[in-house]
Amino acid sequence: MLQVKRHSLIVEYVVEKGCARVNELSQIFGVSPETIRRDLTALARNKKIVRSFGGAMISENNASFLAADTPTNHGNFVDKAEAFIKRTKEQPERKMRIAKGALQFIHEHECIIMDNSSSCWFLARQLPDIELTVITNSLNIIQTLACRKKIRIVSVGGEYSERHGDFHGPVA
Repeated sequence: MLQVKRHSLIVEYVVEKGCARVNELSQIFGVSPETIRRDLTALARNKKIVRSFGGAMISENNASFLAADTPTNHGNFVDKAEAFIKRTKEQPERKMRIAKGALQFIHEHECIIMDNSSSCWFLARQLPDIELTVITNSLNIIQTLACRKKIRIVSVGGEYSERHGDFHGPVA
């Protein structure tokens, strides 16, 4: 298969699934994990996907496109998604440095709590797929971690806020 075709299919797969792991893509396309890593790096450079530890996730461009294309849209979802995307674009390099620095304090079999901040979302994107429990009130973090097989996600519950994309209130 030509590289251009494989890149197109990888993007299509990541958009459909929301995220994908290197080993998973390697098996699907019958190429080495190193080839997939190079493919993902090239696709991330072109902003087709977002690289994460051990794989890739849907890019903001594709996420916005999907949100606008969703039949259950009702006009509000796109505004909410754009509000979150706006927060992620505020000092992203700094937030990524903080996230990468925080990884050294997170170890297998631990339990961590993550709030609805975009800084925590950057951290969630970098978490390796290890035995870990993440407690969060953030729907964005839940969605980001959903493709990690080994990470156990616990939502705090409460009332869902479309405006903030989180759960809050006395129950939370």
